[in-house]
Amino acid sequence: MKIVILFSIFFSLVLTAKAQKPTNETDYEHIYKGLEIDSVVVMASRFDVNDFIRMVENDETFYLAFANLRKVGYTANNSINYYGRKQKSLASYKSQTIQSIDGKNCRTMQIIDPKTTGNYYKRRKSKEPRFYTSKMYEKLFFTQGKVCQDPQSVKVKNKPTGIDKHIEELKKLIFKPGSKADVPFIANRTAVFSKRMSKFYDYKIQEKEYNGRLCHVFIIEAKEKYRRRRENQTVINYLETYFEKLTHQVVARNYEIEYHGIFDVKVKMDIAVTQLANGEYIPTRISYDGRWVVPTQKPENCKFTMQFSDFKIKEPNLDGK
Repeated sequence: MKIVILFSIFFSLVLTAKAQKPTNETDYEHIYKGLEIDSVVVMASRFDVNDFIRMVENDETFYLAFANLRKVGYTANNSINYYGRKQKSLASYKSQTIQSIDGKNCRTMQIIDPKTTGNYYKRRKSKEPRFYTSKMYEKLFFTQGKVCQDPQSVKVKNKPTGIDKHIEELKKLIFKPGSKADVPFIANRTAVFSKRMSKFYDYKIQEKEYNGRLCHVFIIEAKEKYRRRRENQTVINYLETYFEKLTHQVVARNYEIEYHGIFDVKVKMDIAVTQLANGEYIPTRISYDGRWVVPTQKPENCKFTMQFSDFKIKEPNLDGK
């Protein structure tokens, strides 16, 4: 399995969301048994634990936020760093990208002041990164040329098969971690809300502040004894989602994924989102710290951050033209 396919776990933006079967109240009994809740949350008269868990499990905010990047103008600051032993920097890349959307829903992008260090590109005059992480980063976050689409359209695709099917399943790990990912080596170990997987995890509901906003936080954490054994009983080590207390608007998600087998991977990601004036979600920051070890490929240790700002919403065409 090529590393490009594996990176789809974290970065692909074209997930087709699947309808989830409604969950009955009794389905969460296995979670209630070991659920740890802050006393402040318990005292909240309007807080319904069952509804909150269901909301966490079915939330699609992050899928919508990433999909919306193709519908708005924005400025992004990009910083990518590859490092070796003792955190020594091997190569890096920095730039600013500005995406523009015209009246026909076509997007273009400018890359401003790109700077690199080390052997970031394959050849001195080449613009092709030597690192797979960067190749996938550019494929997903850099608009090449002029791309036009109808943001309201929904294209029906044939049901994927083979490797394409595995890719679609792997994409759930970023947008809906906790859903079952039907792929080789991982199987149903990502379904952290299931009765089978609940014995491997501790569940917590806490009240915390995030950037000055009081939030209800749902935490799923693999029990230390299973993480220590490295028996791959779990794939998601940690999953933390922040919901603003008053509105239950999602504001951030932090998680860690780890697997050791035919390939080794350990990745931490922090993602912050916000709502635009039109009510749509958009990411404001992506932070990545990961290591991949894949057969026939050199290990890649990479950290990157992407900061988004200056969002521009396309104004609706009121005259119908």
